[in-house]
Amino acid sequence: MVDNAIKPALRTALRLHEIGNDTPYRISFAAKGKSGGSFGFMQGDLAAGQSDVTRTFREAMAAAGMDSGKIDRLVALLSRHQIKNPLSPSETAEVDQALRASSGLVDRMDERILQEVYRDLDICLAHASRKNRTVAAKAQLYMALWINMSGPPTKLLTWLDGGDPGLPRRVPAAGATIDGDDMEEYLAGTNYYVAHPRNMQHLRECAAAGMRELGTALLASAMPTDSDGGANALLYAAAPAAAAPSSVTVAVKSSDGESHQVSIQKTGRDTGAISRRDSAGSSQVYNVTAIKARTDGTRLTCNGPYPSKIVCTLSAGRNGVADAIEITVSNTWFYDGTTSYTPAHADFEKLRSFIAQSGFPALAAEAPAASVGVFAATDTMGAPTLPATPAAQDGDQNTFDAAIAAVETWKLHPSSPAYDTHVAGPVRAAASRVTTDPNPRDLLKWLELQSSAMNIADADILRTTLALRDMLPDGFSHAVQGLPASQRLRVALALGDDGPPRPDGGGLLLAAATAPPTLPTAAAIPVHGAYTGKSIFTGPRGFPVVQGKLELFDARSAELDPYKVNTGGGARNSHITNGPIPAGYYRLSNFRPRDTVGMVLNGIGFSFDLDPVMDTRVYGRSLFRVHPDGGSEQTNGCLGVREGAARLAECRDRLRALLRQGDVVISVAYPGLNI
Repeated sequence: MVDNAIKPALRTALRLHEIGNDTPYRISFAAKGKSGGSFGFMQGDLAAGQSDVTRTFREAMAAAGMDSGKIDRLVALLSRHQIKNPLSPSETAEVDQALRASSGLVDRMDERILQEVYRDLDICLAHASRKNRTVAAKAQLYMALWINMSGPPTKLLTWLDGGDPGLPRRVPAAGATIDGDDMEEYLAGTNYYVAHPRNMQHLRECAAAGMRELGTALLASAMPTDSDGGANALLYAAAPAAAAPSSVTVAVKSSDGESHQVSIQKTGRDTGAISRRDSAGSSQVYNVTAIKARTDGTRLTCNGPYPSKIVCTLSAGRNGVADAIEITVSNTWFYDGTTSYTPAHADFEKLRSFIAQSGFPALAAEAPAASVGVFAATDTMGAPTLPATPAAQDGDQNTFDAAIAAVETWKLHPSSPAYDTHVAGPVRAAASRVTTDPNPRDLLKWLELQSSAMNIADADILRTTLALRDMLPDGFSHAVQGLPASQRLRVALALGDDGPPRPDGGGLLLAAATAPPTLPTAAAIPVHGAYTGKSIFTGPRGFPVVQGKLELFDARSAELDPYKVNTGGGARNSHITNGPIPAGYYRLSNFRPRDTVGMVLNGIGFSFDLDPVMDTRVYGRSLFRVHPDGGSEQTNGCLGVREGAARLAECRDRLRALLRQGDVVISVAYPGLNI
């Protein structure tokens, strides 16, 4: 049986995956597969043939006073596959209002769908138990998310039984313990994620949110199953907070006189949920981490998703001024600001007492109220915590300002993990906006971002800029001319249209074209890989791509089979961003599964960071990596492995094995190459 202690985490992950922080009481459209209109936090789909969903919808509409003929028409319309909302704005508002008014009906439908997911997860655990396998908590989260996406498990059960699930991409056999990484690998091999690899990142974020819900005191990562298929209790260092979380709910009025309920739930030592619900039933729920509270109960701070910061401040009334509660949400794409509420004095004291006695880690009384501008984590190399970027709100220039600020802030303490965590998101948001509506103002802002990111080898930035230049040649040229001279030059350099002269005056010879610099302490930093450029061809962008081989060495320094590797293709030489990686020595680190276009080839996606060492000159460039050379044969300076699926997986696994043995250094050389 699914352990009760993990159910709050399952609920959190499923809700975030389906609706994020949106309200469950509105009609929505997934615009994929055979989906129609859906609602609820479990997204009951009217086109999926679920009688419970159809019945709930009919009852909610009837309760709102709709006649049967209109309900029949709505059901017929919403039960077909729809790529967009087929309802008029007034009909949509009427349906949403009916769902809000019948929130209880929707909640009960969600619970019934959730119980079906639990039942199917029970079946998975039973199959694992019969083969003496244990299933980690994170793996259970992935299983539940997949079940909710795809229906009752079939191929997954075959895999758990030790068989071949027959997926389009071969996956390793199930082991004695199935952890989160095992399930990620399994799901990456399914039809859906082979076709949509970029969606895997959202699934990872939801599973991570579920794990945070479990709390940080979990001692055992696996949930062993009994011989009868039941699950043993989760082991915690202290009593499991998630099993019986403390909570408080208070009634308040907003500044416009509307009635609301504000709730805080504690699910772990420093984890919980904050929710706001209005009189119409619309609600916002934030699953939060890193909670800290003042011992006097007047302030609570925490980190929300994406990564937002939430601060709850209590101000006691004096001299005829009423008590007040303020909730500030910052650093999100969808909302940014402070909402003030007035509670009855009894509810004010109830909330203050809960915060004071909750047992959350203490927040110093002198901590400034404006401490809302920090990222939630440092990078893996221990770099200082980065300040947050301005909130990006769809529909205004803050989307681009946030991306530019993220890039400039990152450049103060650059590292690949910090870029992926804190910069890639704002950049993707800006790219999505400018490509959706490439108007002159947004195009100019995007080019400011490209200028800021000149020395950063982010393939998505350059790909977006090149696409805009191809789509709107006149508008692009006009926007470039609208930039200051320094920014025009930086854009030209990023596009490879200009570059610094070669020291020898030739301008086209690869930098350090012979051997890399001498490594004086090779014994202290073992070299376990060597990339050697062998030939040069012209890539799709008209610039040189170096093709060579990457040789890896085992612990006895024996050479393993070399891999075909490309580097460069976006600039004339290795002095310039997007050209070949400069010759020298690089430390390998930080393996990550990848679904980014350009880092996935033949269904295999991964990356390892390459950071220059031993005084290797990189001319201000950054974000060098080893990854599959997806798409056309070229990279923006990374080492792109161009092999079949089996060889790519072999390369990935060998590099991971080398990293487990200690520091790994890769040398790069271009002996005798001229363009």
